[in-house]
Amino acid sequence: MSNRSLSSQNSLALADPIAHYSHQIEAYPEVLSNYWHLGLAWLVLGDAIEAQTIWFSTITAIAPGDMEAGMTELLDILAIAAKEYLQLGKFFTAEQIYLQMLEIDATAEPVLNLGSAVSQQGRYEEAIAHWQTAIDLPLNPLQPYLAETYRRQAEVWQKLGQWQEAIAAYTQAIHWHPTGQSTGQVHSAIGWCLGQQEDWQTAEAQFRQALTLDPENSGFYGDLGWALLQQKKWGEAIASFQQAVWLKSRFAQTYCYWVDSLEQPNMTRVFNARFLALLNPDLLNPESRSVELSQALENLLRANLHEDQNGTIAESFSSLTSPIVSAEAVSATQPPLPSRFHQTTCGWIAGSDHPGSNHSDSSKYISLDQPHQVSLTPPQTLDDEIHFSFRFGEAIVLPETFVAEIPQGRFWLSVDQTSSAVIASDGVLGDLSAEFPLLSPNHPDRYSGHSALALPYLPPVQKISGTVAVLSGLANDLYFHWMLDVLPRWALLQRSGIDLDEIDGFVVSDRLSFQAETLAILGIPAKKIVTGQHIQADRLVVPSYPGSPAWMPPWVCPWLQRLLSINAGHRPSSQTRSRLYISRSQATHRRLINESEVMNLLEPLGFQSVTLESLSVRAQAELLANAEVVISPHGGGLTNLVFCQSGTQVIELFAPHYVYPCYWFISNLGGLRYAYLVGKTPAGGLHRLLYADVRTEDIWIDLEELRSLLHALLLSS
Repeated sequence: MSNRSLSSQNSLALADPIAHYSHQIEAYPEVLSNYWHLGLAWLVLGDAIEAQTIWFSTITAIAPGDMEAGMTELLDILAIAAKEYLQLGKFFTAEQIYLQMLEIDATAEPVLNLGSAVSQQGRYEEAIAHWQTAIDLPLNPLQPYLAETYRRQAEVWQKLGQWQEAIAAYTQAIHWHPTGQSTGQVHSAIGWCLGQQEDWQTAEAQFRQALTLDPENSGFYGDLGWALLQQKKWGEAIASFQQAVWLKSRFAQTYCYWVDSLEQPNMTRVFNARFLALLNPDLLNPESRSVELSQALENLLRANLHEDQNGTIAESFSSLTSPIVSAEAVSATQPPLPSRFHQTTCGWIAGSDHPGSNHSDSSKYISLDQPHQVSLTPPQTLDDEIHFSFRFGEAIVLPETFVAEIPQGRFWLSVDQTSSAVIASDGVLGDLSAEFPLLSPNHPDRYSGHSALALPYLPPVQKISGTVAVLSGLANDLYFHWMLDVLPRWALLQRSGIDLDEIDGFVVSDRLSFQAETLAILGIPAKKIVTGQHIQADRLVVPSYPGSPAWMPPWVCPWLQRLLSINAGHRPSSQTRSRLYISRSQATHRRLINESEVMNLLEPLGFQSVTLESLSVRAQAELLANAEVVISPHGGGLTNLVFCQSGTQVIELFAPHYVYPCYWFISNLGGLRYAYLVGKTPAGGLHRLLYADVRTEDIWIDLEELRSLLHALLLSS
């Protein structure tokens, strides 16, 4: 791989470097490099004091005339090692080496790379501070790095949504490197930061400046078109989009042919294809296209109206009003709305959230697993740095698991399954009430509140006598959440010691085939299945999530394997393992636009294309358990990675604006080798017009990048 090496230098590959270099010192005590490497070996093991002791004692023994050369050699050895650890994704180790280098000689390059090592562990404020240290160093040794330092700082500010700070840092990057194609990318980034502040006129100027530096960049024309569209400069926007498509006509052609090949394309894709066809002179060449283009743009905006984030573009074409529910329409017998938010169920029962409200006499909290750490291995990638979506450091801490018994407890799930709440007598229990957007377990805002507190009313409550257990959760109808968030709650119930035969009903959905199949395996009788948007039971039993929604503990994988009788750890040695490409051709979104071209590349390498929708859960599990390599666009089919053998190579394909780490996390749990490739947006901002909701964005893969990734991964295995 170009920057994320899959092999290591000999000095880092030694089985026991401390023993090796100690022996070398005994044999060749005059060779300074052996001392430097010995100290490095101790540092990598986490003993900085021993490393410093070895280096200091060696330095004091060097003849004064050899001091400068010896120190230079030490810094060179540390720089080489730190860079390699950085490329291998060993960010903490790289960080420690760079810190030692700076104690010896504070110069720009190690500070710059230290910031990168820290940033890729998700410690963004520290990274910004390190880069500021680099900026504040004396000018002459730093000048070649100033533009890069400001750019990296700006990217983190942009990620954090600090638009003004990002713009200021990007502007400084341009000051120190005012020309070139890379500077065009910086102007484009400033444009999008300005767009976040609704300053599209100034953003337009930035996109135009980007084009002066890189006039053949189709993405910049697409960006400019988007800025013009926000200002309702329809004709200019269309002209800019035309230029973007003209520069990337193959994208438009492939997209249109692809939509034509779909059996039942949705209307948005049809409108997308029509608009691209009109923009592309190689596809259509009517005498006059201006009227048709305007109509096609109107259709496209209408189709995306419900997804338009700022709601301003389509006002020129349509004035839609949302239905209003009158107060009279809400029954006077509606259940009370929750007025309080309790961060933890444990705190609510103990009364620590609200002193004087102890619920221990009537409620029960059964603790199962204490908070625990899951080790993380960074993904493999062609990029210089890993994507922001994977920056969680070397480990993540999952919360404790438990089962709670709540008298007269309520469970509510929104119609679209994006918000759920477990409601006790006096409020929402935060650690049992998940909603989108899903935050990582360590996110500081994870238990900051709940949208149910702001609802005007809740739907009528269905009261159920007896004991009811809640298995249902967020996004039940999505295969990923069903398999990894919902089903494992059954295991927690089993471990709680509660007699499951005494439970009168289970709140869970069984309408989809994979739900019915797995519930039958659990042995839940149909007569005990409870459905409803809002229920209340005499005694509500609620297991926590197995970890945090979309973040599950390691035990979930072997538990699911046992549930489906899949032995992923053992396969007959004579059985040939398969190379699979999981197609989303039957899905409604996130399909691979140039899938036929991708398969032309993969088939000679032994890959077979599979669609999983028609297979039973057990058949999917068996298929993935025998896989050697799995390639797939981001989607539910990758849930079956839980059944793969350790060491299986995974390559996930993403749309550029929607990179989500859940299958990387599963790969960490199962010991899989995970890599990813982010698709391209051949026409920049035009893609935002085609896909108002980034979660539905179809994927365009650069074949040369995929070829490079396959070459690096498969040849190194």
